[in-house]
Amino acid sequence: MGEAKDPTWYRPVCDILLAKMQRWFDMYERGDEAASRKFVTMNGRIVDKVTMYAHRMQFKPLEIDHLIRLLHALAEHQELTIDFTKVRHGMKNGRLYPGGFYEVTLNFYKQDIAEILDVLQRAKSGKLKTVSDVAKEQAESGKGAFEL
Repeated sequence: MGEAKDPTWYRPVCDILLAKMQRWFDMYERGDEAASRKFVTMNGRIVDKVTMYAHRMQFKPLEIDHLIRLLHALAEHQELTIDFTKVRHGMKNGRLYPGGFYEVTLNFYKQDIAEILDVLQRAKSGKLKTVSDVAKEQAESGKGAFEL
């Protein structure tokens, strides 16, 4: 069957995790170039544009475990859960810092980080359903979008 989905917010671990993810999102363009793609400019020139940045970040294994648990419970797409599970398994190969932090390199698109932030903010606020989930439930029950 699979394990039960648990969107419980644990302080202070999840608060620290949310702060790290927000900082990662804010500083995204300051990372190392990880992937680029050719684009055509308005005047017809072909240029390489960076599409993904790599970041070295420090996490405790417990923080990644909580992130995986929340992504499993609330993320629309489980690819991020699978990716962070791989990160968790590879953490022991990373560099260990004082305090039990492991340095890992993360290569994700900015949209992925935005989805992670959305999941963390919904878990913290307790609003576990997305707007599309509510709209789907309304449509299935035969009600209009703004009916109660």
